[in-house]
Amino acid sequence: LCRILPLKPFLYIVTGKKYYEEVKKLITNNKIKIYPFSNNLISEIASSDIVISRAGSSTLFEILGTKTLSIIIPSVNVTANHQYYNAVYFKKLGLIEMIEEKDLTLTNFINTFNTLITEKELYQERMNNYQKNYQIDKMINEVLNE
Repeated sequence: LCRILPLKPFLYIVTGKKYYEEVKKLITNNKIKIYPFSNNLISEIASSDIVISRAGSSTLFEILGTKTLSIIIPSVNVTANHQYYNAVYFKKLGLIEMIEEKDLTLTNFINTFNTLITEKELYQERMNNYQKNYQIDKMINEVLNE
């Protein structure tokens, strides 16, 4: 998660318990906060300017629900490569930016980041439209199933 505050940029990293100690040793900058786990992830996503995350379905819908700009890097170490397919779906809708792990370079990341910042309003408009249309679809399905 990346949260940028005026005059005080901070980067919040939620590593998972498996990688916490390793990441903690690598990062010594006091503006970067590292946590092994978060009990309040939805609030942290909502208060972030940009989220950089894996592509679990819950996380993607939290990003969509909070309308937070995001760069998604699907994990290749999951069953049936489901994170890739989750991310591709959201990318095709124009809701996120995605970088496959095999394509993750500093240059590629910076270019993707700049695209996201430059087109911020477009991404947020798409998220608004998706949320509105989803509600209509949900109501239609409920009516048809009654």
